[in-house]
Amino acid sequence: MDCCTAVPAHEFDGYTMTPDSPNRPHTTRFHVEGMDCPDEIAVLLKCLRGASGISDLSFNLMASTMAVTHDRSRVTPENIVERVATTGMRASVVNELSQTRPVKPSVSRRSLMGCAFAGLATAAGAGLSMLPAATIHHTTWPAAIAYLSAIAAAWRFVLPKAVSALRRFRLDMSVLMTIAVIGAVALGQWLEASTVAFLFMVSHLLESWSVHRARRAILSLMELSPPTARVLTDDDGQEDRAVEKVVPGSRILVRPGEKFPLDGRIIEGETRVDQAPVTGESVLVPKQPGD
Repeated sequence: MDCCTAVPAHEFDGYTMTPDSPNRPHTTRFHVEGMDCPDEIAVLLKCLRGASGISDLSFNLMASTMAVTHDRSRVTPENIVERVATTGMRASVVNELSQTRPVKPSVSRRSLMGCAFAGLATAAGAGLSMLPAATIHHTTWPAAIAYLSAIAAAWRFVLPKAVSALRRFRLDMSVLMTIAVIGAVALGQWLEASTVAFLFMVSHLLESWSVHRARRAILSLMELSPPTARVLTDDDGQEDRAVEKVVPGSRILVRPGEKFPLDGRIIEGETRVDQAPVTGESVLVPKQPGD
């Protein structure tokens, strides 16, 4: 049998902002829809770091969660949700700190249909521009309608982010691409404008799809970890506790063939353990004191 001192890992890691305020009265966890890359984390930091009553922020990009330590008498979770909404993202409170929120499909059917429509409309515009018809700003009117339809279909998912960034006086990729499309239309380059809008939407879908796959893979590994640990008490007894309630310095018992519920150091016993959630190894790995 093995015993090891448990060193519980932080619930949230990665990007952390700690202002000068020493008060940390309460921590609320939020699930943030639309937080798919470090750029969104930077936006949330800029949005929340100046809020009165917030003393600490930390983010888990893969789980799409945000932990906010705040003074509930000065700023409530509802206030935080409202501030996040100004960035174009949506936040919702996760009631239990240890609760695992199911990952929703990041590429919706509406997004896929909009992207397909934008591509087809761009191709239709290129074909209609060759037909004889009255011209509107360097292209035929049927082609102009097709191009505008393609731009509208692709930009309905990008324009809100661009508007939100401009309200915060911040230039991001959505703003720059919007300016590029408007500039191309102003110059009469309809095909280029429509193509840029379509390809930018494709890039957003690919980014969302790749992040979604990574989140699913990480959650599947997390599900392999035991939710409870067998803690040795001072009276030589044993007590099963949720892993988030095990404090550093505790001694936990891990029987041969079991998975380690927490990080720690073996202080007694030798055995072979399953560490697939960490390394992906399919065979049991030998462990001894000091490991």
